[in-house]
Amino acid sequence: MVAAQHPFIPLEHYLANERRASEKHEYLDGLVYMMAISTERHVKIVSNIVRAFGNQLAERPCSTYSSDLR
Repeated sequence: MVAAQHPFIPLEHYLANERRASEKHEYLDGLVYMMAISTERHVKIVSNIVRAFGNQLAERPCSTYSSDLR
């Protein structure tokens, strides 16, 4: 059996396509992978962690972001 061949995607093409995409993708070494949709439980956990870090960093020149930032 032969493994599927995935074409190399230049970073510029990935960025242009990702701006128009309705779903999120990950770019790694020229390959593009669709990211899984998060569950409500996962989103709540991430929100709590981001809030906790944000509270600790409130008076510092740092910021926290969730994975939704493109």
